[in-house]
Amino acid sequence: MKILGIDPGSIALGFGVIQINGSKIIPVEYGVVHVDKKEILPLRLCSIFDEINAVIKKNTPDLICVESTFFGKNAATASILGHARGVALLAVGKSGVKFREFAPKEIKKAITGNGAATKEQVEYMVRTILALPQDKMRSDAFDALACAVCGWNHHNFYCKI
Repeated sequence: MKILGIDPGSIALGFGVIQINGSKIIPVEYGVVHVDKKEILPLRLCSIFDEINAVIKKNTPDLICVESTFFGKNAATASILGHARGVALLAVGKSGVKFREFAPKEIKKAITGNGAATKEQVEYMVRTILALPQDKMRSDAFDALACAVCGWNHHNFYCKI
């Protein structure tokens, strides 16, 4: 089984693909879709859509998991993030792949056992679970991989009942 995790963002959108082989979880591809923040929003959204489509087509996941939004203090930022998330969901919807959505606290709990875990704790556990090297990696990619692993945990638990 192959799972794509997406951490939505309007400037940097994280993605991570994992492959399940028996009891092993193997990282396939991960990274960040960067868009030029000086570009107008419609062009940034087009770039996000195109890049997510390319990741989906290249990796042919069986399940796509997307982190749900949390509401911060800045309404304008939340609105723009909502646009980026919507475009990512459009790409997911057009792909026809099964979809799951997880709240940030749910992902943190699945990865670390603590829904209030710090970014550093999530990064440490993702590196440990996936045996990732200690190279530099943006937190958006870690969050996306964490979302994918959460999707596997959820699928594995509920599909075995």
